[in-house]
Amino acid sequence: VTPKEATPPIDVIPFDFEDEGSDMATRMQQMFKNRQQAKLDARISKLVAQLNLTPEQEASLKKAAADRMNRFGEMMEGDFDPSDMGELFNTDVIDEALAEILTPEQQEELEAVKKREIANKVEAQALKDLAKLSNLDLSQEQKDAAYDILYKNAETSVGNETPATGLVSMITEGFGIELDSDTLGIATAMIPSTDDIESGEIEQDPRAMMAQAQAKMDARIDAKVEAMRPVLNDNQIDQYRKDLKLKSGGVFGGLLNGFTTEGEIPFGNGE
Repeated sequence: VTPKEATPPIDVIPFDFEDEGSDMATRMQQMFKNRQQAKLDARISKLVAQLNLTPEQEASLKKAAADRMNRFGEMMEGDFDPSDMGELFNTDVIDEALAEILTPEQQEELEAVKKREIANKVEAQALKDLAKLSNLDLSQEQKDAAYDILYKNAETSVGNETPATGLVSMITEGFGIELDSDTLGIATAMIPSTDDIESGEIEQDPRAMMAQAQAKMDARIDAKVEAMRPVLNDNQIDQYRKDLKLKSGGVFGGLLNGFTTEGEIPFGNGE
């Protein structure tokens, strides 16, 4: 048997890249919608227990959630007016529905629930930021002082998210990706704002976009370093800045680390 006889001819398997891409987009859209629906369902279930909602009140919340999910579906399919983008992403459909159905007693309990949730988020953010100082060999006194500063900073940032960070957070969480506040801040500089989307100005200059994101990340690093200056010694300050430069921004920070002052983009040639 010759090598030629031993090797059967190979048929070319047709592959439709366009159909494959369309199928992938459909699956991603469905995954996004499923996660968003699951988040809304979980929030409604939690509110039912916290506020002792009646079945009728629960049904009202579920209807509001279903209406919002229908609008998301229309947006993903392209059947959507860009001028409505701000309203879609900047409003909390559950809060709006609650305002119409709660009794005064339930409204009072809702305010208490929100205060507890914000307090928990503030504490979690402060502890997370304190962990970023673990490489500095802090004394217990320094840790206590640093935590006080970080807690106060978290109080001003938690619950005061911008529409842009809300948009990015909703999209990434829809795909199972949770970003911290630093990464969200950088990411918002790398996408069109809701105002740009509403006006149809979706195309962005990639160099300007990256430069804006880099400037935002540098400003956040400077602010963090200055906040810790009363607590850290000079060597710790230098190390803290290096650590922040290395870790800030998550995956977006990694992209920006390849962005030079000459305006080069870390992938492609920008043409």
